Amino acid sequence: EVLPEDLQEQLQDQILYAANGSGEEIPCGLNISNTRFPEATGVSITPNCYMGIVSNTARLDTVIAWIRFILND
Repeated sequence: EVLPEDLQEQLQDQILYAANGSGEEIPCGLNISNTRFPEATGVSITPNCYMGIVSNTARLDTVIAWIRFILND
């Protein structure tokens, strides 16, 4: 789990899960279609846009700040 607890709770319905090699369901993407990202960037999203976070990223604080930014209405 790379997201802080408050974001996990807020985004629980937007997290995409998939089975890993052992058949365990793990989070692998975050649906950002209903954030301000598509409109702000002009990106065409059909039907959904997902982002992933590499678990060993050196910039996790930046990723979390960006997610908070696109969620802020």
